[in-house]
Amino acid sequence: MKPSIGFKLKLTGELPAECLLKFPLSLGNIRRIDVDIKGARSYPVKNGATGEIKFNIPHVGKLGNLVGKYWPFGILDDFNISEDELWNALKINAKQKYFMYPDAKSFLIKIKQFSPSVKVYTATTNPRLIILAKLSMENIAGQNGSPYLDGAFGGEEVYPGGKATPEFFEALLERTGAVSETTLIVGDSPEMDLFLARSAGLKHVILPRRSQKEEWIHENDGGIYVKRLDTAFRFLCN
Repeated sequence: MKPSIGFKLKLTGELPAECLLKFPLSLGNIRRIDVDIKGARSYPVKNGATGEIKFNIPHVGKLGNLVGKYWPFGILDDFNISEDELWNALKINAKQKYFMYPDAKSFLIKIKQFSPSVKVYTATTNPRLIILAKLSMENIAGQNGSPYLDGAFGGEEVYPGGKATPEFFEALLERTGAVSETTLIVGDSPEMDLFLARSAGLKHVILPRRSQKEEWIHENDGGIYVKRLDTAFRFLCN
């Protein structure tokens, strides 16, 4: 019986070519795994025993080498887990923990209807597979992509350290071939989306603020706050 998915894998800094991994076992299920360059930590489970395995990461040196690749970066074979098993586990987890605002789903679907020439990409902390798993909750994405996106990638698939600096957005522009003057960022965090995007030269940032009375407000922080995401289409027109 193959282990079920329930682990978190951290890859930080300079990675060794071989790692010794300790993990708790309970009825054949891996409950959680943490790996870092200082060693592996074990998280016991009720009535569980501790085991250990070794796995190699021959193609990974510095974390920056992962940019341009897709998470989970080719390590599933070391755990004897298929990408289909990981995908199914991520879908279950997404349904249990997340939801999507109706106007967000409607906005994403309508963008291509509004203008088929508009390119739509993700700009998020999540890697591709988790992005698609979250969108699959509303049946607008599958394991291989979404008809409403021209590309799905995020985090350290785009830039070392992920979505934590303006350089992430600069790298995103370079990867997609977009330019800041004609790019519209739609986010939900003034700190992670508005501030970092504007620091990277992206002037057009829309954030939903569904509690406001006005359809849209251009605030002093440079953000355009909208009551509903459908309002963003008026800015795509200009």
